[in-house]
Amino acid sequence: MFNLKVGEKLSSLTLCLVMVVTLIFHWMDQEYSFFDLIVIRLSNSLLAEVEFLDLSISSNIIERYGMLLLTFGFLIYTFFGIIGSFYTISKSHFSPAKISLLFTALILYTIRYIFPIFGLENIIPDRWPAFIYVIFVLFISIGFFITISFIKNPKKQISFIFIILFVASFFMITNNETNLDSPVYGEDVIQRLVWTDSEMALFTHVNESYNNVIVADGQTKGRPFGTYLYRDQHKLAVYPSNAKGEINWNLMNDKLIIWRKTSLTRPLTCSSVDIILGHDFETTLYNNFSCVYNTGEAKAFV
Repeated sequence: MFNLKVGEKLSSLTLCLVMVVTLIFHWMDQEYSFFDLIVIRLSNSLLAEVEFLDLSISSNIIERYGMLLLTFGFLIYTFFGIIGSFYTISKSHFSPAKISLLFTALILYTIRYIFPIFGLENIIPDRWPAFIYVIFVLFISIGFFITISFIKNPKKQISFIFIILFVASFFMITNNETNLDSPVYGEDVIQRLVWTDSEMALFTHVNESYNNVIVADGQTKGRPFGTYLYRDQHKLAVYPSNAKGEINWNLMNDKLIIWRKTSLTRPLTCSSVDIILGHDFETTLYNNFSCVYNTGEAKAFV
């Protein structure tokens, strides 16, 4: 019996070591050094000076109802997390381990959100808040089970669990952070990060035939042109915009401008903010520039 228990412990320890070694190897892969990228981004954020946000920057997508829906699932889980936190610090369920986890989650939440509250730029990379949710999910579970315990009818419990998990999961897996390519809702506030064959045909053509600076939205500049077509970053630019969310046309003279049909109804990344360019942008292009290439879904103007 003793040898059997020792063997089980050794097997578990061996499995854990294999997983740790595999994870470290993946993080330090020469092709994609995930660990180095994350540490470098954290170092750059911490070394950067904390500056005040430009609160005057405006966008025509901020006040749309879709912005509220994008955070709805997060608010549901946060609600249960608050209930679980209060339950944890109650006298009858107090324990040093739970308090330590709660304190850690509180510190991480404070670092994540205290800077924007005071109008300052955040000093932690975008992906680091994931560490908050990994810890806080424990308190979300506690709050969820406590809420269920108040429902005495088993059928009502099952219905409540199904409704909450379905609604929260639906909004969490279809928002702009997890599913940019095919959102179910919020098309007026979520970018469409799918490029059609006709768009790619235009991008490929102008990349091969035009040697000057190409102006496009931020995502098109970085992905199709920068990553797929390997175009030199010095020959790429993003739509220049000002603090009012307006395009600065003076900075686009003598350059090739990419227009995408999706800009009529979907936001695009400009230099300072995400905005819906709409029909006015296309009209201005036709009035002041010449269309040299048209594939339907995209056009090129000089």
